[in-house]
Amino acid sequence: MLSLLKKHFHLVVLLIVTISLRLTYLGYSDYVQDEVSTFFYWGGMKNATMTAFEFLLNEHKGPLQVVIGYIPRVIIGNYDNTFAQRLPFALFGIGAVLVFYYAVEKLTKDASLAFISAFLLSVNGLIVGFSRIAQYQNLLFFFT
Repeated sequence: MLSLLKKHFHLVVLLIVTISLRLTYLGYSDYVQDEVSTFFYWGGMKNATMTAFEFLLNEHKGPLQVVIGYIPRVIIGNYDNTFAQRLPFALFGIGAVLVFYYAVEKLTKDASLAFISAFLLSVNGLIVGFSRIAQYQNLLFFFT
């Protein structure tokens, strides 16, 4: 176990920092204006006569953010829990840092360089901010 920890020390440190920055006080405030655009028919603000398919095609951003944002609503029953609504997007933000780490490590074959690169991405204020709200940027970081 100790030899495994030594071998993956960089990855453990990266995970601790990344997770703590993204999950601490995740439900700290009300939604920001852009977050409600991830809600499917939230508060009757959208045209409720549309089918779900029509609604997703009329969105200005990718439909995956609406689908991901709908999962906590199905589990909780409403959009009132800010922590539950932001959690899937924060998990994608955490995953994006890990994907970036492994991509750099594979391209450079240097774990130290991968750690430094992913650590800088992980502590970047803009990236941390986007990873703490329910928005499509987390999905872009993860899938690109």
